[in-house]
Amino acid sequence: MIDQLRAAIGQQRVDNVQAAVMSAYELQVPDDSLDAIFCANALHVMESPRRALAEFMRTLKPGGRLVAPTFCHGIDLPRRLLSRLLSVVSPFVAHTKFSPESLQDLVIAEGFAPRALVVLRGRFPIAYLVADKPGGPA
Repeated sequence: MIDQLRAAIGQQRVDNVQAAVMSAYELQVPDDSLDAIFCANALHVMESPRRALAEFMRTLKPGGRLVAPTFCHGIDLPRRLLSRLLSVVSPFVAHTKFSPESLQDLVIAEGFAPRALVVLRGRFPIAYLVADKPGGPA
């Protein structure tokens, strides 16, 4: 995915975007230095999404944007059971079985201000969450 993003950046001749692979728990950038973080389909597989969100908060500039589309394995009992079955028969594990509401609650608890939450339907719905770090321009 990073290679595809880098190729698209080059093709579009975009000079203000950088693509990098780093641990969400330890971003190798200074405090308050990033305009945006796109964390796609990852929070549910992290052992500590709270730790990642704290790191995102540290590194985003005031007013910086977090975009975090996240699979919702906890939206209802059938999806929780299917997620559990997948973890038994495959190497996949959803450590946190989010619902759209629990994802938004966690993001709020870590200090972000949600801007939008859209649920995309599917076997495991995706909560497409957009939130800002407070303190940006009004």
